[in-house]
Amino acid sequence: MSLLSRQRLSVVLRPTTDSWIFISLLVAFMTIWQERVTGRLSLAAAAGFLLYTVLCWVYGRLFLRILPLWIQRAGGAPLRLLGGYLLFNTALFVVILASPFGLMVDLVALSLFAAVTVVVLPAEIEEQQSPHRIPQLLSAALSMVGATFWCADALAPPRTDGQTVTFHLWQDLFVHVRYISAFAQSHGFASLSDIQMAGEPLRFYHYAPYASTAAVSLLTGATAYDVFAGFHLPFGIVLIGLAAYSFASSIWGAWPALAATGAVVLLPDAYQQGLANRYLSYNFLQQVNPGGLYGVAGMAIAWMMMFDGCVKRKHSSILIAYILAGLTVFYKAQIFVANAFLFLIYPCLFFAGLRTRWRVLTGVILATLFVAVVTLSQRVSFVPTLRLDGSSGGEYISQLLTDFDPGTVKSFFTRVMFGYGYTRLLRAVYAVGMLSLCTFGAWTLITPSVGLWMKRRAPAPILLFPALIVGNYLTMSLGLAMDPHGIGTKDEFLNRPLVWAFFSVVAWTAGAAYFLAFGDKLPKSGLSRGVLAAFAFMALATPLVFSQNLQTFPVRGLVRFEEFNGVPECLVGAATFVRSHSRSEEILQDSEEDFHFAVTGLSERQSFAIKNFFGVEGDRLRDRLNDLSSFKQMSTAADLKSFAARHNISWYILRPESQVMWPDQFRDNSAFTCGRYRVYHFTREQE
Repeated sequence: MSLLSRQRLSVVLRPTTDSWIFISLLVAFMTIWQERVTGRLSLAAAAGFLLYTVLCWVYGRLFLRILPLWIQRAGGAPLRLLGGYLLFNTALFVVILASPFGLMVDLVALSLFAAVTVVVLPAEIEEQQSPHRIPQLLSAALSMVGATFWCADALAPPRTDGQTVTFHLWQDLFVHVRYISAFAQSHGFASLSDIQMAGEPLRFYHYAPYASTAAVSLLTGATAYDVFAGFHLPFGIVLIGLAAYSFASSIWGAWPALAATGAVVLLPDAYQQGLANRYLSYNFLQQVNPGGLYGVAGMAIAWMMMFDGCVKRKHSSILIAYILAGLTVFYKAQIFVANAFLFLIYPCLFFAGLRTRWRVLTGVILATLFVAVVTLSQRVSFVPTLRLDGSSGGEYISQLLTDFDPGTVKSFFTRVMFGYGYTRLLRAVYAVGMLSLCTFGAWTLITPSVGLWMKRRAPAPILLFPALIVGNYLTMSLGLAMDPHGIGTKDEFLNRPLVWAFFSVVAWTAGAAYFLAFGDKLPKSGLSRGVLAAFAFMALATPLVFSQNLQTFPVRGLVRFEEFNGVPECLVGAATFVRSHSRSEEILQDSEEDFHFAVTGLSERQSFAIKNFFGVEGDRLRDRLNDLSSFKQMSTAADLKSFAARHNISWYILRPESQVMWPDQFRDNSAFTCGRYRVYHFTREQE
């Protein structure tokens, strides 16, 4: 080995104290999260978390190299870990889909690549002690503590009460759990099936966040449920905190960025401020749709590069910004759509020194290109409806009015929208006001006030950013058509972009307000420092106050976890039995079609057919469900075994409420019994 190589390796193997503190903090928190979910402390899990964090750290070193030096130094360790996650997870996601060798081989390949990079590439920049290491470390610690507090319900072990196991998470829980296990067990894209039907191609969706969680499941030996509750959700909140720091530090500086982190991670959203609409609650939506956490974090980096390109006239930064924004579609498609048009034309509006005629020309060309691409995309069946015609504004507002908690706020907006006979224009004004106030809460007034004070202290691309984000959000919410054939609810593209809008407004405003008050430093007076410290401790109490039952929706009847996410204990036992005694590629079927995805989620096995709570779509699924009804009416063992073999069903869970015509001898020959729940194993030898 050459002297230069030895020097490089020596530097890599001797990272700064700050790096070790940063990595150790994260590994410690992740290990504690996992212990809270599983009820046991595992050194093997800690080792797995350490390996995962180091991989993100090494890939973060590569990621920083594509960014301008000043952004690298401004973002520091938070940006390195955030960028490292984005690069490593994206690479892992691509390799999982492309490789037929399985996740373990994929991880080994990416780990070897990481090992090569630390030896080959010089390590000067990231090994310098950052002058902003204190706010960087504090931002990381604040994000981890905030994530722990906000996820108090999720991090508690499932509770067994009588004959029911209650999972303290939103009803989509088992969908996420099944996707995690599917990616952990995959051998390339061809091995992945639609969650509702074995053998059907995987539908287009934002699956990328599941890649790292699947890797963590493999590295720690934890179940898919354990890593979802103990890693996927809290880690996403940590990334949001790091994103707020990175985003604000590139604009206002390190100490304002710490304020932005605290505001995003700790302060109450509009619902928690008393504005009474949980469907417009940032914290609620980010927890029940955790892909939003990862999508927002990635988009924040893209906007950092966009600002750099526009202010400093750097075409390379704008190109990188476009690439990073494009990746967001695989993390949270709604976040990508919420930024697509504004992001595309932003350089036309704000690129420094560009002549007016070129702004107009490029703006027209890009807008035309955008409309053409959207129009063509609507011919593809899996692309959601993207039509800005205002056809759903009234329906969406009516839905929001029903989602308000009973009280003064709901009564007021119901009266002004429908009770006084106002003109359509005036109702539209009230709709904008209602949507703004109930999405952003107090920030509705704070942000424009701060913007006025910053008028002469920030360039136009940065100064006008929150106004454009809010305008874009309101336009989508009140202007887009509903999407009747998408995955999930039909109003997702009207509602879900609010998490990006809220994050952007809060991070920008909190950072700007701190910068106006104190600049990029701690306040000098002891009184000011004391007030800030007191406010920080008060902010830490916010998650403790509001985190309990956060993932419930009382107005929609989802009041108690026991009612909408309680699973019979014997059904949990049956699913666990299948997971422990089957191969990952084997197919199972639930006699009641697994309405809440609990069987496929807890068993970590693909179902033959699922009739889920979103409804039945497509003739192929209806045909399968009809065949399964006929299966219950079969009266001979030979017919049952023939059906199972023909459809490649290896395991069948029979619930006590299911009426079957099976012969008694076959019914009594189950592989597992718990109460009146039975599990049947159809083997090839039975054919």
